[in-house]
Amino acid sequence: MKIDINKIPKTVLLWGILLALVFVILFLIKSCNAERHYANSLAKIANYKDTVKTYKSKSGKLIEYNLALKVDLKSLSAIKDSLYNYINSIDIPEPDVIIQTKTVTKIDSIPVIKFVTINGKFDTTFYIKEKYYSIAGNVNNKRLALDSINIPNKSTVVVGERETKWWKKNEYIITIDNSNPYVHNTGMQSYTLEERESKWSIGPSLGYGIYMDPFKGNTGHGVLLGIGVSYNFINF
Repeated sequence: MKIDINKIPKTVLLWGILLALVFVILFLIKSCNAERHYANSLAKIANYKDTVKTYKSKSGKLIEYNLALKVDLKSLSAIKDSLYNYINSIDIPEPDVIIQTKTVTKIDSIPVIKFVTINGKFDTTFYIKEKYYSIAGNVNNKRLALDSINIPNKSTVVVGERETKWWKKNEYIITIDNSNPYVHNTGMQSYTLEERESKWSIGPSLGYGIYMDPFKGNTGHGVLLGIGVSYNFINF
């Protein structure tokens, strides 16, 4: 079936051209926004440092924290290849939050071990048990042997917005609290993956606008009620 363009009312043709132009413009805007968002995400990840910062909470507790990023998995995989490979290896293709931390355990002093000497030789088996660590081993005139070193620790990780000054925007941060005072954080990073909302929607619609009869070429305005399918190009 061939359509004779000359028989199409000029009003319908003009509306069709106008709608096509609007569609093209919205598509270009959407593409530009997507490219800009992707470039910004890459820049944020590339410049993201695992610096450990501190602040004092209202209760007086010193909190270690760092800024947390909200990114998409595509941007993360482009920069953090090793992290992306790890995600694939644990069979969780769409994680919600990814956290990386670096810790070091420093024990400033260890209790003195007394040597027992018999006939010019010494042989001492020792076991040091403190609240936050324990060490077991043996010392003799030939060697020092450590049987075990135990340093228990419980880490509490919280990701969310921190209230700052009333005139400043809340900070999206990660905080880590260690139960063992000998365990210190030397680095931390957190990536919260943004969910991609569906652009398509279908359902009843009610509103006020301009309508057109494509067959008769009549236009008008008024209340519109119906069921339609829509695609969201731009979010405000």
